[in-house]
Amino acid sequence: MTFDPNFLVERQQVDAWIASELEVAMSESDYGSALDAHWRATSPTVGEFLAENFRNIPGGDSPYNAALTDALRSGDGSSYYKALLMQALVLVQAADRAQSGQANERVRITFLPSNTRYAAMYEPHMVKGWSVIGIDWGMLCAVMTTAALVSHCVQGHYDPATQAMQWTLSPESAVAAFDANPDLKAMWVNGLTPAIIPSLPPIAPTFGGEPHQTVFGLMVLKAMIFGLVAHEYGHVMRNHWRDRRRANELRFQIEHEADGLSVLLAMRDPWKVLARNESEYNPQERTFTVAGCLLLQSMLKQLQIGDRMVDDLTGRKPRASTHPDPMDRMEGLRQIMDLLVPQNTVQRREIDMYAWFLINFFDAVWNRSTSALFLHLQRQDALGVRPIEAAPGANLRFL
Repeated sequence: MTFDPNFLVERQQVDAWIASELEVAMSESDYGSALDAHWRATSPTVGEFLAENFRNIPGGDSPYNAALTDALRSGDGSSYYKALLMQALVLVQAADRAQSGQANERVRITFLPSNTRYAAMYEPHMVKGWSVIGIDWGMLCAVMTTAALVSHCVQGHYDPATQAMQWTLSPESAVAAFDANPDLKAMWVNGLTPAIIPSLPPIAPTFGGEPHQTVFGLMVLKAMIFGLVAHEYGHVMRNHWRDRRRANELRFQIEHEADGLSVLLAMRDPWKVLARNESEYNPQERTFTVAGCLLLQSMLKQLQIGDRMVDDLTGRKPRASTHPDPMDRMEGLRQIMDLLVPQNTVQRREIDMYAWFLINFFDAVWNRSTSALFLHLQRQDALGVRPIEAAPGANLRFL
């Protein structure tokens, strides 16, 4: 691909617009102010924990992991979460190059101090042909809490001599660990609440302290974030917003297509593409990530139930969904998997085993937590949120 001398200048302009119009301007609300205070209070703990433990994941010495840990140690506040999204975008673009021979480099990513649980796609006015993906805090908070909870509950073993990890993928054992610790239900309920209503954010969720727990949770976190970013990048790949009328008419079909692209990009194994040697490659990344794409839909299904709780509490009319039902999306992902990874293969059995464990565990946890969540939601005061559409200097292309 021929290098465009204007590329770096344009990228700086887009980054400046993100900082001035999205990250700062959208913080000018009750919710944004609360988030800012939360990030400043928790940032040293979160950043150092993530920086230290990401390097302990097999393949943690790879260049993109090193860049992530550097960003985590040098940043503050919201930059930790932005660093996670940026690393995922690097992986997604590497997968796109492996798939099609080139990637769209005119894509930037950030996250928004908002609470819609859907991503936004912006097209800045000052430069043509650039896209900005915004993932909001409501979605990221749910993903962080999901990964943290399973890290506390997964059973397994770590051999320090060989640095080998083994996990017992038993939903029953993980649920028993959840039931045995009342603090985990409180962490789960507190972490889900900001994903349902724009309420005061919880203390940053902790991860399980044993090596096999921490690594499992961080692998799930990376997997789900990759799925989020790859889905939105899929909209860019297919230029879904170029014809807005057609996009509205075929909205559900477009979402299924972006879902399928997220699995396709994961199966291109960008972790292997970017690894310089065997020690930088962790083959389980791909397995976790495809399973994580399925887990995302399970999580969205559960959060929709939370939305209905709020509807019942407030008398609010249920909002029309812009996306297909999560269970339909999960079935669509399985059909894509059948094409990409045939059943009865070793790789497919491993993916199905991780997905089965994660989905069944969280279904059971949700069933045990609905009453506590409903009571918790009753006590929350929703904070004012600046509308996600309010982004001067850009067209909002997709929600």
